[in-house]
Amino acid sequence: MTYIASAPLVPVRASADDRAEQVTQFLFGECVEVLEQGQGDWALARSQHDHYQGWLDQRMLEEIEHWCEKDLHTSDGGVQMLTNPLTRININGRGALWLPAGSIVPSSLNELSKQAVCSDDLRDVADLAKSFLGAPYLWGGRSVLGVDCSGLVQLCALLTGHALPRDASEQSQHGQSVGFSALQNGDAVFFHKANSTAISHVGWAFHEQSKLKVIHASGEVRIDALTENGIVRDGLLTHEFNCAKRYSNNLSRLQLRSE
Repeated sequence: MTYIASAPLVPVRASADDRAEQVTQFLFGECVEVLEQGQGDWALARSQHDHYQGWLDQRMLEEIEHWCEKDLHTSDGGVQMLTNPLTRININGRGALWLPAGSIVPSSLNELSKQAVCSDDLRDVADLAKSFLGAPYLWGGRSVLGVDCSGLVQLCALLTGHALPRDASEQSQHGQSVGFSALQNGDAVFFHKANSTAISHVGWAFHEQSKLKVIHASGEVRIDALTENGIVRDGLLTHEFNCAKRYSNNLSRLQLRSE
């Protein structure tokens, strides 16, 4: 059965325990499939758009038919994605909620008139990521309130209407390989730790005043120098360069609603 995430941010955990590792978050209005019922209110659920799964408190979900009745997912597909980092929205029966970018709400809401319209060009994702500068690092996070490196990359692609996997290692398997010397604005750059070739970090490359930079989530969403060796912060190499991918015209378009 398909459900809708009905909390602004739904923590998704590695196991059915509030103390378990948060592996991701589902955003308000995202379609979620419940795979298995656990003890109490726990359920194993999978996101429709990236197929990421984990355990959550099922009280943070609503049946999609119930939301259709509230005009949150109308039969004519009248929904849209919020693009501002945070938006205060009045939801029928819920009052005012602060919802993060990527949340899906009825397009009929008058409050959406001031929502920025994001370009669908993936070359603009680095500029889009700058609206999250200063957001704290949070393992499994997908919002300005807390985000991890792959969450930031996935979220920025999401806001341009493109679907990317959740984890950096899987994100690196999509798109066209790009040599370092050919990097353009909006190319995804991947990194590994010293003494390992396993991808463990990702960010967006862009040029600023003829210098190559990367915007990424490391402690916070920040901008650092990007060199052939990797990310340089305060003169120190913090992440070693692994590879780069260009996603333009290589990603599937995001579907907001359940089929």
